Amino acid sequence: MDSAPLCVKFTGTNYSTWAFQFELFLKGKDLWGHIDGTDVEKPSTFDKSQDVGTSHSWAVLDARIMSWLLGSVEPHIVTHLRPHRSTQSMWAYLKKVYHQDNDARRFQLEHAIVMFQHGSLSIQDYYSAFLTLWHEYADLVTTDVPIAALSTIQTIHATTRRDQFLMKLRPEYESVRSSLLNRSPVPSLDICFGELLRKEQRLSTQAILGQSHGSSGTTTVAYAAQGRGPLMHSKNSQCFCCKEYGHIAATCPKNNTRLSFSCVLCSAPPAPDYCTPEMVQWILISALSAMGFQGPDLSMVWHRRLGHPNTQILSHVLNSDLPGNKDRYSLSLECDSCKLGKSKTLPFPLHASRASHCFDFIHSDVWGPSPVSSHEKFKYYVTFINDHSRFTWVYFLRSKSEVFRTFTEFLAYVDNQFSTSIKTLRTDSGGEYLSTEFQAFLASKGIIHQRSYPSIPQQNGVAERKNRHLLDVGFVCYDPTLHRTRISRNVIFLENQHFFPISSSTVSSSSTVVLPSFEQQFLDLHPMQSVAAPSVRRSSRVSVPPNRYGFPSSSSGNSISALTAALSKFDIPTCYSHAAKHDCWRQAMQEEIAALEANHTWDIEPCPPTIVPLGCKWVYLVKVRSDGSLDRYKARLVALGNNQEYGVNYEETFAPVTKMTTVRTILALAASSDWPLHQMDVKNAFLHGDLKECIYMKPPRGLFSSPTSHVCKLRRFLYGLKQAPRAWFEKFHTTLLQFSFRKYDTSLFLRKSDMGIVVLLVYVDDIVITGSDSALLGQLKTHLSESFHMKDLGPLTYFLGLEVHHSPSGISLNQHKYASDLVATAGLQGATSVDTPMELNVKLRKKEGNLLADPSLYRKLVGSLVYLTITRPDISFAVQQVSQFLQTPRHLHLAAVRRIIRYVQGTSTRGLFFPTGNSTRLTAYSDADWAGCADTRRSITGWCVFLGDALISWKSKKQDRVSKSSTESEYRAMSLACSEIIWLRGMLAELDFSETDPTPLHADNTSAIQITANPVYHERTKHIEVDCHSIREAFEARVITLPHISTDLQIADIFTKALPRHRHCLLSSKLMLVDQPASI
Repeated sequence: MDSAPLCVKFTGTNYSTWAFQFELFLKGKDLWGHIDGTDVEKPSTFDKSQDVGTSHSWAVLDARIMSWLLGSVEPHIVTHLRPHRSTQSMWAYLKKVYHQDNDARRFQLEHAIVMFQHGSLSIQDYYSAFLTLWHEYADLVTTDVPIAALSTIQTIHATTRRDQFLMKLRPEYESVRSSLLNRSPVPSLDICFGELLRKEQRLSTQAILGQSHGSSGTTTVAYAAQGRGPLMHSKNSQCFCCKEYGHIAATCPKNNTRLSFSCVLCSAPPAPDYCTPEMVQWILISALSAMGFQGPDLSMVWHRRLGHPNTQILSHVLNSDLPGNKDRYSLSLECDSCKLGKSKTLPFPLHASRASHCFDFIHSDVWGPSPVSSHEKFKYYVTFINDHSRFTWVYFLRSKSEVFRTFTEFLAYVDNQFSTSIKTLRTDSGGEYLSTEFQAFLASKGIIHQRSYPSIPQQNGVAERKNRHLLDVGFVCYDPTLHRTRISRNVIFLENQHFFPISSSTVSSSSTVVLPSFEQQFLDLHPMQSVAAPSVRRSSRVSVPPNRYGFPSSSSGNSISALTAALSKFDIPTCYSHAAKHDCWRQAMQEEIAALEANHTWDIEPCPPTIVPLGCKWVYLVKVRSDGSLDRYKARLVALGNNQEYGVNYEETFAPVTKMTTVRTILALAASSDWPLHQMDVKNAFLHGDLKECIYMKPPRGLFSSPTSHVCKLRRFLYGLKQAPRAWFEKFHTTLLQFSFRKYDTSLFLRKSDMGIVVLLVYVDDIVITGSDSALLGQLKTHLSESFHMKDLGPLTYFLGLEVHHSPSGISLNQHKYASDLVATAGLQGATSVDTPMELNVKLRKKEGNLLADPSLYRKLVGSLVYLTITRPDISFAVQQVSQFLQTPRHLHLAAVRRIIRYVQGTSTRGLFFPTGNSTRLTAYSDADWAGCADTRRSITGWCVFLGDALISWKSKKQDRVSKSSTESEYRAMSLACSEIIWLRGMLAELDFSETDPTPLHADNTSAIQITANPVYHERTKHIEVDCHSIREAFEARVITLPHISTDLQIADIFTKALPRHRHCLLSSKLMLVDQPASI
């Protein structure tokens, strides 16, 4: 206990490593209380003798710790610690001076990690230095991270750290790097490090052997088995012999008690040439004679020389009358190589006999694993074959460990259904059959277990042959017209016809392959049926996708197949005559008519002769929960507003809705301030609007039992009328103004009180309420319920397709259900997911490829992707690219859309995260890709704005004009980002979150920054003078600042171009995108 075995000495630059080591050392000695203040010197009491002993013991321990601390730091730091007289004081001084916990150090470490290269370092030194930087960086960025999000960040850090470590290796390690990256899944960093160490050893051995082979006679090579050699020791390793760093005692040059061996080429003077070829021959002959050695028969020597010919040929050659052949040979060959080469496996006899009774003899075998899991995640199957009748039972397994459980079920089935027992079981020698549990069970049942010998599967040939019978059953045929596959065994191949039409246009090899949708069919091999006559069924099981990011799966089974299977179970009618045949739909229509009549929506009157009444129709919808269960049947009466005439029965139609940036900002503030989030829904919202025009409508089917000439004169609005949304919003707006609310944004209303503030967001008939004044919030809900037919939905969980998840660490926002529906619409449920939304270095053009015959699917998919970007900023650039070709889409464009959807499929639960206790300070990033559009050469603008650590606004957009330089394109991007910052600062000020300091707008173009700060305009900047004035006014008014940021750290880079996988993952993590289990 008198010395501290610390390997790392504090030099002034390695505080984190040294402090971590010293803390563990003291905790191991149970002396950490002297540092954190929990173990202090006790105050004096009346017992002076006891005080002296206790105080003396504490002071001795504290002095001992101080001596350890001083011994573990460099001498120049010891002088700084001399004024301190306690361990706690010394530790506090070192932490205050050398502990760097700020943004500057974080950016410095990020830059150091990006610039760090393998160089000439050994793998051990490279690994140690790389981990040192990463560990310090991880300690900084995870200091204030909530516990719930810590595992996610650590997982992302581990993946990023491994990828960066591999990508910075020298070229000679390319083979190992490619092998590691091609594995699925990619191994961890520790496994990669071990593989690289072995590769380095092989390279070192090859270098030594190459040098020894090429050395001259004047160089002597000495080898010694010393592993990787002294170069592999870390610089932080301390020698226990001389107390110096950089080597260990075994290789210490000052240790004279051991022999010195080396693994290098040593130049030595030429030795006398005593060992001549004649000397070697003489030594060998002498040794063989001394041992009585007898060489092989000369006939056997010639037999081997001539390539092992048979006896007749060899005898003819050796005893022929060739010149110089005077010897005659007697042939007696016993060549082992010939026997082995000409031997063959003995045939296995066919067993003509069979068991005399059913279940006297059972064959069994396990097949698998399958390279692709089944719909129910099965990868194996086990067969039980009755030797008497050859009847076969097949059970599907997820792992081999289920074989024993399956056999017990099969045995119980035989006992119950056939009132007999199994007498003999024949299997191979697989471990699943040889387990102790399995053998004990067979012994308890009196079943004889016959096992085949290893590498002789023919002994279990009945079961082995059955595997081929089960697997080779037919062909999977693809129908290109219906885009489906069918299974059939009756197939004729037309080999002289091409399946795909030959086109003169070629498709790039990097294009994404469009996968068809498969109609899955499964063989029902229930134990009651024979394999010889399988029946076909469609599986109704719900498949759960793999958990890619380590979060626990939801028990509700929210998956793509769950949603599509749930919707396919319900028969949604398309017309009234179809719906009237079902009680559930008739009841839904009656409820809708009752609600309309209760609201006095119309009056039944004769139709004026000059009026043509509008038509109406029923729209039916099944509302299901995201787990696939039924919510309710909904029937909506809709007026055919497409027949309305402007100026006659409608005028203004525009109705504002809330901006999604506003929604994200309010949610971020609610999470930061711990505000409650409530959701309300207006029943039949459009019926509450005041109808000013005179509109007649034909009576809906089902209103009257017999035909009539009367029509409905509308007193209130119906869904489908063009002015209905505007009238409803005006009615709702007036109601809120009467309750002392005021409008800030298009659909953002707020009211302040002495107790706080209440904020209301409205999107048509969906309402979100939050705020700090709980009493006023309750009064608002009461007032709305008295004014309209409201439904209180409780805490906010689902809003406009956005799933809101609450946790103690914050609020997460995703669109898992919407993404699942999108994947099902594209028919890509079974497709393989990809790691990036867009291929690297792919430029889409307007006129490249063949036109789509029907562009409606393309437009539908792109429109859905645009709405998905509300919570998925990582696909914004890719969606912006494919959105440019809606007018004339082509096959290459559709392939790009399908790749985005495949990326969404693998990350369907990913979304934004708004942490609790988050800062309310705005931070922005701006970037541009100069001339990024291949057709127009316009630049791509990308910017994003954070509220604390929460991303609330972003944009990826092609600029409206061509920029003459990269500076100009960057400047226009900064101007657009500046406009968004000004608008967000105004909204935050209205919500009592005013920004006192200017908002930093990070840019990586120094020229654009200089133009903003330079008041002089010249001819090169005349054409951007308007944008320049706009951003310069904000800069001079201290609304924004323009700090420069490295391109490697530019977050907005993800909004301007397609990125490689590792950088895309890195920037996605900086956007606070996390994967959460979908629980809605």
